[in-house]
Amino acid sequence: MISNTATLVANEISGSMIKSIEVDSLENIEFVFGAPIADLIIVPVDTTGLEPTLFEGDHVFVDTRHKKFAGDGFYAVRTPHDTIIVRYIRVLTDGGIIVKNIDGHWDDEKYTAEQSKNFQVVGKLTGRKIGRMSSMSLRPHLVS
Repeated sequence: MISNTATLVANEISGSMIKSIEVDSLENIEFVFGAPIADLIIVPVDTTGLEPTLFEGDHVFVDTRHKKFAGDGFYAVRTPHDTIIVRYIRVLTDGGIIVKNIDGHWDDEKYTAEQSKNFQVVGKLTGRKIGRMSSMSLRPHLVS
């Protein structure tokens, strides 16, 4: 029995979001997840377009301290319908963004710097997920 069990409670944002997960030590949470416990939420992946890096149905840890696009990576963004989606974002030098489709089945979506301001960034993925693998590197396998 683990005597120092902590519960990571995700903020309630989406009805399908995992509400808690047990970790073995509060002292290791920031090291393991890359963010303090108060800044983490768990969000489900809702698309097959991020395969083979992320799979539909995986749940990812999101660091909510990131409220703007800052470099390429996986981000959780809020849609106009008040749902949260996970997408790979490539940030352009002019401030625009490209929403990448990693599996190659759909076209990438390009947005100008002005249009990118309409995206409400919830946070950036930490590099950990719950799903087919217990941990992973979030380096996408981009299909050319």
